[in-house]
This record gives sequence, C-alpha cells and structure tokens, in this order.
Amino acid sequence: MANGPNHINFVVRGTGDPTLIFVHGFACSLDDWEEQFRALSPRFRCVALDLPGHGDSAKPEAISIENMGTAVNQVKDRIAARRSNLLMEKRMMTQVRRLSDWSLGIIHQARAAHRKHGLMHEEIAA
Repeated sequence: MANGPNHINFVVRGTGDPTLIFVHGFACSLDDWEEQFRALSPRFRCVALDLPGHGDSAKPEAISIENMGTAVNQVKDRIAARRSNLLMEKRMMTQVRRLSDWSLGIIHQARAAHRKHGLMHEEIAA
C-alpha cells in the first residue's frame, strides 16, 4: 500500500475554532459528510476521516472498534486542534467515545447536524 498499512485518510476544510471532527459509520466514508462540510466550514475548521477499512484509509486484516478509536485519536493528534468536538453517527457514539482519551464536545447524528446549524452552533459555543 503506497501510504502504508496504518494510513488514515482525512481532509481538513475551514479555519475557525473549534475544530469539528466528523466520524462516519460502518460501510461509509468521509464523503458522507460533504453537506455538513459545506455548511459548517465557513465558521469552523472541519476534519473528516476515513476509518480503517473504509474509503481511502488502509485496509487492516481485522477491523475493530479499538482500531477505529485509535484512528480518531491519531487524526486528532496530527491536526493539533486547540479545541475540538467530535461529531458522529449515533451508532458509532458509544464505541468511539469510550475509547477516546480526550474530552468530547457535542455528538450529533449526521442527518440532524446539517438540518440544525443554529442549534449546533449554540451547543458548540456553550
């Protein structure tokens, strides 16, 4: 694999604070967050990643919640965000949250996030 066996593909758009890190669900990719990126990147720094075994990230022999949580933390460390909030599909919330070693801000279902920009902004600012 050109990018190595542990490669995590991610994209960054926007420059505002805090950084919003988007985590997709199973059998999805970072492309699923395009609507949210378009809506939120003018106000926030937005980061989306392809979890291991998804999209353009490395395809490990075994995919587990543990290596998905590790991938989220690796991207968070790599982007060196001063303040960050994790947004993910509801199905991923419990698993990734229990593995994360950092403070989580808001957690929203993907579909609700792009419909409630005003509410989400208030929650982020709180």
